[in-house]
Amino acid sequence: MDEHGLIVEDLEAKIKEHNPKMLYTIPTFQNPTGRTLPVDRRQKVAELASQNNLIVLEDDPYCDLRYKGEVVPNIKMFDKTGHVVLLNSFAKIISPGLRVGTILAETEIIQKLAVAKQ
Repeated sequence: MDEHGLIVEDLEAKIKEHNPKMLYTIPTFQNPTGRTLPVDRRQKVAELASQNNLIVLEDDPYCDLRYKGEVVPNIKMFDKTGHVVLLNSFAKIISPGLRVGTILAETEIIQKLAVAKQ
């Protein structure tokens, strides 16, 4: 990581070295550093996911907490192949006790999650 978050060149090297199946990331106001991944890096993460058959779990519970500056699009916005799963939560913006979240993913992934929940 640097002052802008995940370094995509390092990620690319780690993917080549270890061939992971999944990447978990908090790209907006990353906890605990508060760093936000710039748009160009988000786009590159989506490209790397597609090129390497890597599922990216994009946990973005803080995306609606921006008080100034421009809104940064989710990594999911750059996903053309269904490799990014976007997770979000209402607990950070409505009520900490409200344990309700959302998942935006391809139908196949949602179906597998539904089976796992049963």
